[in-house]
Amino acid sequence: MDLSSYSLAQLRQLHSRISSAIRQRERGAKEVLLKKLTSLAKAEGFALTDILPVAAEPTNGGKLRKQDTGAAPSSKARSPLPAKYAHPNDRTLSWSGRGRKPQWVEAWMSNGGALDALVHAAEVFATGKGGRIRGAEGAKTKA
Repeated sequence: MDLSSYSLAQLRQLHSRISSAIRQRERGAKEVLLKKLTSLAKAEGFALTDILPVAAEPTNGGKLRKQDTGAAPSSKARSPLPAKYAHPNDRTLSWSGRGRKPQWVEAWMSNGGALDALVHAAEVFATGKGGRIRGAEGAKTKA
């Protein structure tokens, strides 16, 4: 197909029609595949939802929907992660090690404190043994 003779408006219209046709074909292919998978699972004595973590019926134009567990997604509260790092001089400052470093960790390290000392402090607090750990005392800044 020689596209050099098409104007920009014609190319954009062609692009739009091609994109639409691709979406329709993908949707149809997904529905056919979903029916095949459902019948294959049924032949083996399973429901498709037993095998896959999504519902077996297409919704929203052929897109698969997450399996409905009956409970609201926010009803399952996660428990906080255990502290991997703790401020040696302030038990209220702790960090699980995930996400960005809190300001107090950054301040501790910029004042010469080692991250290993914070791991040790978390272990000391977890075992219930009190005490202060020396090093970078000026790094006590709340996040």
